[in-house]
Amino acid sequence: MRKSIALLLVLLISLSLCPALAGCGVTESSPAAVIGTWEGEWDYNGAHIKCTLKVKDDGTYERTHVRDNIPSGTEKGDYEFADNILTTYKDEEHSVMIRYELVAGQLANGEHVLKKR
Repeated sequence: MRKSIALLLVLLISLSLCPALAGCGVTESSPAAVIGTWEGEWDYNGAHIKCTLKVKDDGTYERTHVRDNIPSGTEKGDYEFADNILTTYKDEEHSVMIRYELVAGQLANGEHVLKKR
């Protein structure tokens, strides 16, 4: 009986440490969660848009758009990530370009959703 209680106590202590240990990795709220290449497609004003967003670990990003299978531009700049919000700043003006919310592993700006490749 004592061995069973001791074993149960060790098991309970071990299980109580699991959430703390799991928090040490990359979580959705950590900046590392947005590093990588994100892609999405949607229709906008009668055109089909394909967007690729590359978020780099050096604090910069590159976003390209293809409109109806014709490349329509590349934008570069830096970004901030806080409170599950990715804010991009265009190089030339350093003005806010787009804000994305990281939800369920996807970057969303309104109806425009990017999924990690």
